[in-house]
Amino acid sequence: MVDIESIIKSLRLAWLKRIFGDSSGAWKNYLEYLVKETGGLVLFNCNYNVKDLTISSQFYMELLKWWSEFRKDNAVETNWLYRIWNNQEMRINNKPVFYKRYFNYGVQTVGDFRFDLNNIDSYELIAKHIQKTNFLEWTGLHHSVPFDVRNAYHNPGHTGLNPSFKIDCGLFDVTKKKSEDYYSHFVRKKACFPNNARKLMYEFNLTVEALKKAFSLPYSVAFEPFGKAFQFKILNSVLYTNSKLHKIALQIRNTAAFLL
Repeated sequence: MVDIESIIKSLRLAWLKRIFGDSSGAWKNYLEYLVKETGGLVLFNCNYNVKDLTISSQFYMELLKWWSEFRKDNAVETNWLYRIWNNQEMRINNKPVFYKRYFNYGVQTVGDFRFDLNNIDSYELIAKHIQKTNFLEWTGLHHSVPFDVRNAYHNPGHTGLNPSFKIDCGLFDVTKKKSEDYYSHFVRKKACFPNNARKLMYEFNLTVEALKKAFSLPYSVAFEPFGKAFQFKILNSVLYTNSKLHKIALQIRNTAAFLL
């Protein structure tokens, strides 16, 4: 059975291949214009909340929303949580921030605020940033980092534009993935055995693999919708046999009259 909601999300997320690929056009220029105040396409690497964004395009708002959810549900590493800009957890005047001049100086992650007592280069790096910026502004930004995020910080790896992330089976590269790749992850999260599965495992001593095969067979051995529906009813114990009718005290005396 096809999941329509997952298909719509997958088709939308497949646009990331165009956005971060070599494609160009008015549609891409429009997107870059919409996210200009948040640093451009770097927004896709951030821990943003769509409620903090003011983007007039519903298409791109949905894309950002579904990308954030997809990344959260599938990534095995949470690198974006430690990026400073547009971070919903790091707020000044109750708003996430993006300071272009800091970004251009290379300030991107929580690690850029850390001092290494054994490394003189660490002091020089922080001093360099402070000298080129407003001290109070820098201090306010530093104090906006939550205590738990600061303590849990680890090196987020690459800080490039490509928002790809690691999943269980390796790197999920958005510049190569198509809609079917996203769809497989969506349905994998949604797929689960029906309520009758436990009863089938107990009565017929089935393993989990055997149970998966039993529920997938109707889609491979039956062509007619009626045949698939009939097998579905059997697997889910919703086929009203004589024994079930007897349990609910329903008696059909005249079959022809009942059918009419």
